[in-house]
Amino acid sequence: MKRKVSGILGLVLLATALGSCDDDESGVLLRDLIALAVQPDSAQLAVGDTLRITVQVDGSANQSATFTSSDSAIASVTSSGLVTALAAGRAIIAVVADADPAVRDSVIINAFQPIVISLLPAAATLQVGEPLQLVAQVMGATNQDVLFRSSNENIVQVGTTGVVTPVALGEAFITAKAAADTTVLATSIITVIGPPVSGSRRR
Repeated sequence: MKRKVSGILGLVLLATALGSCDDDESGVLLRDLIALAVQPDSAQLAVGDTLRITVQVDGSANQSATFTSSDSAIASVTSSGLVTALAAGRAIIAVVADADPAVRDSVIINAFQPIVISLLPAAATLQVGEPLQLVAQVMGATNQDVLFRSSNENIVQVGTTGVVTPVALGEAFITAKAAADTTVLATSIITVIGPPVSGSRRR
């Protein structure tokens, strides 16, 4: 948590001479210091995600603040401090205490495009020996490589390019993982029926 304090001095000394030269009094006026506590300092947001900026204003009954974005095309912010990532890039959210515009802070938003993968068809019914080309598409990454895996190679085998070959009756899941981020995956359910039709292929 960061705290930003007003640049105006909190102590103002007022001195007046009252009465005789040996009878001096000094008056001291204490002004409350206004401090701004903002969370978080920075954040990584996937495009489409939101974040609530929390603000605490110390030294004032007025707890409100004004929020503005340096680039609303990348990250927008509402009057209540709700940030939405709209596009990949960096934006700075300025936070100004309404109780004292001299007290301000900022939150750095780094927005990124999440990696997603699609796999088509999502399901297929094939006969033994009938091949099928699966089509995978990776979005949000320059690396378009895809890793394919079969849940049961005794039923369905899959090649490095996504061609599946049914070898026995049953069902298997083909998983396609983005090489750029192997936690991102899609699946296709392959159901194998029989017997195969000699000299023909199902499309």
